[in-house]
Amino acid sequence: MRLKFTIIIILTISFFEAFSQHSDTLTFDKYNNQHLGLFAPNFRFVINGANDTLSLYDIKTDSLIILFYDPDCSHCRKEIKKLRKDKKLNCLIERHSVRVLTIPPDITLDEWKKSVRRMPDNWINAFSLDNDVLIRKYLWKVPEMFVLDRDKRIIGINMYREEYDD
Repeated sequence: MRLKFTIIIILTISFFEAFSQHSDTLTFDKYNNQHLGLFAPNFRFVINGANDTLSLYDIKTDSLIILFYDPDCSHCRKEIKKLRKDKKLNCLIERHSVRVLTIPPDITLDEWKKSVRRMPDNWINAFSLDNDVLIRKYLWKVPEMFVLDRDKRIIGINMYREEYDD
């Protein structure tokens, strides 16, 4: 229990801005921050060159970071680079306490197959089969990251901010 609490604290402090509103009764709205505490909507995706199909709820882990990105986005590449170099995150990934799921929601399958080679092998690099769900429920800009607990409840959010601009 102490390890799980530590993981949540580290992830929240290291990667995500703290939000004060938590509620199970709120409607998911991508345009506000009131979706903390809600369960993430399930969606399907392929991995391993589009040979294996999974859904979000198939991933079993204490904590899951979902990174929505575009391979051609300079802000996304900066965020990926920052995550790749984060020693705390890499340690948690090695311990199997945290998994990272990357999804480019607005590219073709062929583009994904080319871009996935640039992603770390110890991350789950996926292509979404349910982009309508993702875009409607989660996204309006990339990069966006969500931290989910073992039950797929949203415990942290980091949306693109202008601070990444050069």
